[in-house]
Amino acid sequence: MPQVTEWEFTGDVQSRINQLLAARPDLPFKEARIEMRQSGRTQRRDLTLLGKDGRPLLTGELKMPDKPEGRSPFQEGVVEDAHRKANDIGVEYNFTWNVNRFVLWNTFERGKPISERNIAHWDVLPAPIHNSDDVLNPRVQSQINDFLSKFLDEYAGLLSGERPIAWLPLDDKFI
Repeated sequence: MPQVTEWEFTGDVQSRINQLLAARPDLPFKEARIEMRQSGRTQRRDLTLLGKDGRPLLTGELKMPDKPEGRSPFQEGVVEDAHRKANDIGVEYNFTWNVNRFVLWNTFERGKPISERNIAHWDVLPAPIHNSDDVLNPRVQSQINDFLSKFLDEYAGLLSGERPIAWLPLDDKFI
């Protein structure tokens, strides 16, 4: 069986998010888009979540767990890339995700280095996968769907100020 690529996985995530949003019009999001880029730039954002007004509310980078840049969502180059792309379009939050673990970052925080701006993280898969093709497993797909539904709800609460996401305890940031 061929190896699932980052592009295929990101397209699948986009489709899942858009299905969830169609079923939840109460959320402040219009749609998820893939491979968007800022006018005049060549670099593309893997995934962008648009608000009801069409403006980006979240952007981030997805990496497969069996690729060097996907071994951890804290991989320095990926984190810096996600921040730079979010900063370029003025998005307050960005994410890095290696399928197993999703990290939400604050794009702007004066006086704090990028590596210390992570707000929260989720273990998306209780039993981490190590092969890209494992995303085709029905158990994994179900867990990703559950995570996406939960995340969209929590992120909507963060944006509205109704349910701020708790900052990570210091010990969790270093694990």
